[in-house]
Amino acid sequence: GAVTDFGQVVLMFTPVNISRFEFTYVRQAALNDTAVQVFHFRQIDGPNPMTVLQRGSEKAQAVAVQGEIWANADTMLPLRVVLQADTDVGRQEATVDYAPSGYGVLLPVRTDQREIRDGQVFAENHFTYGGFRRFGASADIVFEPEDPR
Repeated sequence: GAVTDFGQVVLMFTPVNISRFEFTYVRQAALNDTAVQVFHFRQIDGPNPMTVLQRGSEKAQAVAVQGEIWANADTMLPLRVVLQADTDVGRQEATVDYAPSGYGVLLPVRTDQREIRDGQVFAENHFTYGGFRRFGASADIVFEPEDPR
């Protein structure tokens, strides 16, 4: 099978998409010495956000997701998203940790992903993200006066 960038998973919860999920408060916890509020989520509508590709098959399977969001107790900024999705061949699980950057945006710092088949870990991947850089560009639009001739 194949796994692609889970770092973008927090984008499932944009204002446009948030109504596609049901949220339930679960508990208080701590994550890296930060107090968090943990919420369970379950997809209830819309297109399935996770695509699973299986080796030897040309068919991609789009699957619904559920899991948890761990939010900073003071700011409600998401610090962890835990995903679970059942597929034709097993279960996909992923935990994505986020941290605010010095650039004022939320960025992924780590992803742990597992594929489980018949109750056994079939594949496991660990990703770390770093070296983010800020870039930008600017442009000026200049209108030349028309030649009156």
